[in-house]
Amino acid sequence: MCFAVTLGILIGLLYATALIPKEAFRDNLLVSADYLSEKEDEFYCLIEGDNRTLVHNYADVITFNIMYSIDGEDLWDELMMSPFYSDGINQNYPMIELLAERITEEKQADTVYDRYWHGMMMILRPLFCVFTLSQIRILMLTLLVGLLGLLSILLWKKGLQVLVVVLWMSAIVSGYPMIAMCMEYVPVWLIMLGCSLVAVKLYRSDRAVAGLVIVSGTCCAFFDFLTTETVAIVIPLVVVLCLKNKEKQIESYLQGVKWLLANGVLWGIAYIGTLSIKWIFSSLVLGQNRIGFALSMMLKRQGDVSWQLEETVFPQPVAAVLANVRLMLGMQEMVSLESVCGVVLSIFFIMLCVIYLFRKKGSVCVLPGLLFLLGCVPVMRMLVLHNHSLEHCFFVYRALFATVVCVAIGFAFIIDWKMIRKLIKR
Repeated sequence: MCFAVTLGILIGLLYATALIPKEAFRDNLLVSADYLSEKEDEFYCLIEGDNRTLVHNYADVITFNIMYSIDGEDLWDELMMSPFYSDGINQNYPMIELLAERITEEKQADTVYDRYWHGMMMILRPLFCVFTLSQIRILMLTLLVGLLGLLSILLWKKGLQVLVVVLWMSAIVSGYPMIAMCMEYVPVWLIMLGCSLVAVKLYRSDRAVAGLVIVSGTCCAFFDFLTTETVAIVIPLVVVLCLKNKEKQIESYLQGVKWLLANGVLWGIAYIGTLSIKWIFSSLVLGQNRIGFALSMMLKRQGDVSWQLEETVFPQPVAAVLANVRLMLGMQEMVSLESVCGVVLSIFFIMLCVIYLFRKKGSVCVLPGLLFLLGCVPVMRMLVLHNHSLEHCFFVYRALFATVVCVAIGFAFIIDWKMIRKLIKR
């Protein structure tokens, strides 16, 4: 019921906003297309040579193109097909120019992009009625920082000051402000923050948390573009675990693992179920099997992209993870993946040594152990979808935000800081 109601509301809102005529946002969309053509590019770096500042305008422009193309009499069919103008999928024609051409010359859509729901359109259509892209970016940045600030206040009041510090520290190393530069990447972080805020209120009830997880999985599949979706499940569960641990509600490690697995399965079912329904509806509208096509495109995310990878001793899945870590650490591509691996192993070795010397006495490994499992989720995602994680590491690396949070909180919890302070005094 939670899944059906959530998806029903999302589809209803998407249909309702599709009723907004394209003339209402045409001018602002054209101004935005001209701005992107003159000032930026499809793959634009704010700081030259630093891929952490790369803005993926290519993905946004396709969404804008679809948004402008959904304005006919058969709105339901168009929403399922997600049509856009591509000049016959002309790879040599920049998508930004195609968008401007679509608007100024009223070109007809000639391509469908029905693998995703493109749910961000239901937010962008109303916004473009009032704002241009530059203004929407400022609005999104304000919202992202404001919600993280609100979450920090609530957690601070709950006595989780360390978690607050770690969240902001991880946001800094993950290039948090850059999220607002690409509309396709904003929703999953808003979902993460929204679910975390609700989790602060509902963490005592496992049933309520399970419902929240289902909402998260459904919303992620409806909005996200297969980039950092793991943060939307990991961070809310981290918040719940930390709050439960503070009130001594975690009885054992095994109980915690079962709880994590149950919620992970629920999130996965909601995510896959949401995409599957889109594929079923699309197949009915187009009169052909779109499920097989969507699955085949997803399987390509595990293909070989060695043409884009420097020589390395590591297989592509491991190389994908290391490439993302390299970006997070602010290293340039001239730093080899072998060197990155050495840095990561050195950091973990030092942490293990500190834990061995300054760990708290008694059984304190339950929460750190559970956090370690959660922290592995973004890494496992990179290993499985290694093609996508390597090609789009300029943004996928931000999923390590959740891993950094889990590792840092677990480390802070297991260390006896009183012992360290005494040692410093001596």
